[in-house]
Amino acid sequence: MTLDYSKQTNILFHGDSHGDWRSIFHHAQAMKDCLHIHVGDIGMGFIDPELERQQWKTINEILAENNSRFIGIRGNHDNPAFFKSDTSHYLEHIYFAPDYTYFECIGTIFLLVGGAISIDRTNREKNVSWWEDEVFVYDESKIRKADVLVTHTTPDYCSPVEYASVVHYWIVEEAKKGRVTLYNELVTERDILSKLVAAVNPRLHVYGHFHDSCNERINGRIHRLMDIYEAWSPVSI
Repeated sequence: MTLDYSKQTNILFHGDSHGDWRSIFHHAQAMKDCLHIHVGDIGMGFIDPELERQQWKTINEILAENNSRFIGIRGNHDNPAFFKSDTSHYLEHIYFAPDYTYFECIGTIFLLVGGAISIDRTNREKNVSWWEDEVFVYDESKIRKADVLVTHTTPDYCSPVEYASVVHYWIVEEAKKGRVTLYNELVTERDILSKLVAAVNPRLHVYGHFHDSCNERINGRIHRLMDIYEAWSPVSI
């Protein structure tokens, strides 16, 4: 499927929402001719489906009025079913991107790849608030060069380089339940993200997941960590 964003002349990135879409609603009202790009943990699949659709229908109507579009990737707090190729075109102006979605906007090539591990997975209900296929999947056959790479998690050399205390808490909690692989899984995931970034070689890499904000240049590349509910429009791409 070819995504047409030729009529959008502004870009706005959104951080994790976790089902609280007021920031998206606000910026959809405020911005015209805008492509809104969400870095995952939108919070899809966590509330009543009819209420969920009604809220997004309202956002869709606002986007239409302002000649704008919304595209988002799956985080670890999204039902992956929304991001499959046959269900991803949720509403006319809203697209939940399958992994390895490429598109062009304002002369810039974007690549979007979702997925990450939930550190609190043992405290969640399978297929209700946690999905086994939440993880980032490295698919070399789908990788092409892009100017901007959007992911949910990040390589190990990007912020945060140290695991927060809450991560260690859940590592211990999993171990109490007989599962001792979480730490190694997290290390492996971020190591594979390093391979993705190297292969895509973007000028700009935008991600979320860690509920913090950071802008850093590493080896000539800008890595932008989006905080929860944060919105950010780059001066140039």
